[in-house]
Amino acid sequence: MSEKKTLETDKLFDPIRRKWLVATPEERVRQEVLAWLLATLPYSRTRYRTEFGLLVNGLRKRCDILIFDEAVMPLFLVECKAPHIALDEEVLQQALRYNYTLKVRYILITNGLQGFLYELNYEIASYQSIQWGDMAR
Repeated sequence: MSEKKTLETDKLFDPIRRKWLVATPEERVRQEVLAWLLATLPYSRTRYRTEFGLLVNGLRKRCDILIFDEAVMPLFLVECKAPHIALDEEVLQQALRYNYTLKVRYILITNGLQGFLYELNYEIASYQSIQWGDMAR
């Protein structure tokens, strides 16, 4: 069996949606990041959504991972890409467009090899790159 065929039939379990999914390169990244976030952040599994549907300029879109705070308000948006996709300005702008209606405090973009974390400030309409440890502020 070819490697491509094997990859197409590999499955990963999404613990949030509680279902098996085809293990595409992006899905592998999403599930790895999800497992890491579940182990790292102090939020219960019930606060997470994967492939969360939203409307952006009248179009149906889905963000990869969305985490809600204790008040069930969107807090943290994660946009995952396959490892061969560069994390450029276009990827960040995609996440920022998804955030237009969500208004999260944090955005993480990652391809599984790199990740960039941003904190958004709505009072001055800006965002800044931060380190993971800065989230505790």
